[in-house]
Amino acid sequence: MIKVKFRGQKVDSKEWVYGYVYFGIPETHITYIIPEWIYNGYEYEQQKEFSLRFEKYEQVEPTTVGMFIGLKDKNGKEIYADDIVGDFGDPNCFKIVWDKKYAAFGYIIQNNNSTTISEITEDFLNDQEVIGNIHDNPELLG
Repeated sequence: MIKVKFRGQKVDSKEWVYGYVYFGIPETHITYIIPEWIYNGYEYEQQKEFSLRFEKYEQVEPTTVGMFIGLKDKNGKEIYADDIVGDFGDPNCFKIVWDKKYAAFGYIIQNNNSTTISEITEDFLNDQEVIGNIHDNPELLG
């Protein structure tokens, strides 16, 4: 089973934080990443009634929030939406995206004036590593 988690850049420092996402009131565009949940000291499965509280949260820029795709690169690093992956021996880099049409993650291939989204496979990732993301390293995509 894929562990559902997110990352986003803190509004004040641009530092990346990881955890669960909470989207607040749309008019204010407040988005938080909550790294820790407290289940009254018990595991979720062990307790039928529980109350949650935020142990810690960070306000993040909503446009930087990306979901963990459930896969890792050839070095074991987690891959998130908006990451840029590549093989340092190959000049091509690929942006990881959510494909709404197929409800799956994919990577963008740009040939001449056309853009195609291809399926991410483990064979593809065996040769790729995360080399940046579109927020910190947009120049990697040219």
